Amino acid sequence: MRRAIYFWMMGAFALLVSNTAKAQSFSVQFDTVKAVVSGTPALNNKVTTTSSTPIKITWQVTYHNLPIDWQSAIGLCDNNLCYGNTILGTSATPPNPPFVAPGDSHLTDTFGVGNKCDFHIQCNFTPLSSGGPYYITIKLTEGTTIKYMTYALTKWATGISNTANAAKEVNVYPNPARDEVNVVYDKSLEIKNIAVVNLIGKVVKYYRATDDSGAKLNIDNMASGVYLINLIDAQGHTVATKRFAVIQ
Repeated sequence: MRRAIYFWMMGAFALLVSNTAKAQSFSVQFDTVKAVVSGTPALNNKVTTTSSTPIKITWQVTYHNLPIDWQSAIGLCDNNLCYGNTILGTSATPPNPPFVAPGDSHLTDTFGVGNKCDFHIQCNFTPLSSGGPYYITIKLTEGTTIKYMTYALTKWATGISNTANAAKEVNVYPNPARDEVNVVYDKSLEIKNIAVVNLIGKVVKYYRATDDSGAKLNIDNMASGVYLINLIDAQGHTVATKRFAVIQ
């Protein structure tokens, strides 16, 4: 009888330790910040402590699909400093599968219980090429707490959505799909590469376009879920985006 009680108590203690270890030390205001950008907007996202003691957070960019001119212009700020484009990691010249993550690792300033750390993008978007959506995904870590935040950025030319207009010239079928998905687009878009991106901005498939008006994408080993198909031109710009679902 004593042995049974002992093991029950040890099990309860292990459960308590496990639950304590999983306690979250901070929360993120938005998983995804979506913005149509122009000029020098403030693109903010708040991180709030839920810890009983002040904390610092280690963070780094784990994914982005920015074209070259955007990479050279964009930086990120936390509550400690503003950082240049070394936060983005190493990038290859388009149209190669573009980006080697992660970027440089940084540490926020200490912020206390219930206080907020402000993450924001710094950039003058005026001279940058139009296109999008472009994604920047950031991993934040403190102890056992890991969170991700994603910025989804689009720039329209002269107030008109090139991406939205181009998307009307793109068809995806079947949708939902299981083994293959067909993408049909207008040859005037001059598509060179096609990226399949999940909803946190990570590229899960990357294809080189061999036809100027369409492609058949093999998706038989992709997990069920909702994805975006990004059509990319020779300059590395995403000129159209279509959403589709995978059912396995």
